[in-house]
Amino acid sequence: ILRTPPCSPMSALSAAMSALLGLSLVTTLASAQGSTVCERGGRSGPRLPLGVTLGEADLGMTPSPCGGRVLSLEGRGTALLELDDFYGAIDAGAVISGSYPLSDRWWLSGAIAPLQFRFVQNASIAATTLGLGATTLGLHAWLVDGARWRVSAYGRLRFPTETGRQYAATVGVEPGVAALWSPSPRVTVALGASLQGLFTVLGSHTVSRMTAQVTADVGVLLRWFEPVLGAELRVGTDDDGAFEYIAPKLGLRFHPGRRWVIALDAMMPLGGVDRTLARAALGVTRAW
Repeated sequence: ILRTPPCSPMSALSAAMSALLGLSLVTTLASAQGSTVCERGGRSGPRLPLGVTLGEADLGMTPSPCGGRVLSLEGRGTALLELDDFYGAIDAGAVISGSYPLSDRWWLSGAIAPLQFRFVQNASIAATTLGLGATTLGLHAWLVDGARWRVSAYGRLRFPTETGRQYAATVGVEPGVAALWSPSPRVTVALGASLQGLFTVLGSHTVSRMTAQVTADVGVLLRWFEPVLGAELRVGTDDDGAFEYIAPKLGLRFHPGRRWVIALDAMMPLGGVDRTLARAALGVTRAW
C-alpha cells in the first residue's frame, strides 16, 4: 500500500477548502430567498452535512441541527484490505433514515439497514452474510438558533438488530453536538463532535470500545449543483494506537427541486490504525 507523506493530504484538503470558500465569494452575489440558516428557499434542497462515516446505521454520522421531517434512502459501501494479514472485507447495504419533530426545539431521528451484505476473505477462508443491519435511534434539541448559526445537542443509541451475527450482540451510545453556519446564502459550513461507545457481548464476556471524533465540511451551492469538501478526525482506545484516522471527504450534491437532494459522498481514512480503504454513499433525501 502506497502511503502519502502525513502533511500532504491535509495540505491539499486545506487548499481545496480555501479555494471552495473563495469561489463562494464570487457565486453568492445573487442571494437565495431563505430567511434562516435551515431554509435556503428557492429550488434548492435542505442544508445537510456530509453523509458518510465509518459506522453502522447512523452511528458516528454528524446530523443536521435543523431537524424537521426528513426521509432518506441510501446505498453505502465500504472496502477494507490488510495485505500483511491476507485479510479483506467488503460491506454494502441500504439504509433508511429520517427525523420527525416533537416540538419546536426537540426532534427524533432514526436509521435502519434493512439489507446488509458482507464478504470477508481471511487467507483461504471466505464468508458471506446477507441480512438485516443495525438500528439507531436519536433524540435532538437545538441550543442556538439564529439567522446564520444553528447548534444542537443529541444522543443516539445503537441496537443489535443484525441477523448476520449469531453469537455476539453490539449495543452503542453516542452523545454529540452539531452546528451549521451560513456565512452567505449559498455557503454551508457543517461542524460536529461526538463520543461513541460500543459494547459487544459474547457469552459472559463484554468488549468495549470508545472513540471520539470531530468533523468539518463546507459546501457551495451553484444553482442546482453543490460540491462539498470536508474532513473527519477520529481517535479511540484501540490497543494498537489512539489515532484511528484522518479522512478527507468529498460530496457532490444535486438539487433537482425544492426540498429534494441527491448526494454522492465518499471518504478515505488515512494515517492511523484503521485499515479501511474507502467508504461511499449514494442517497436521495426529501424534506417536508
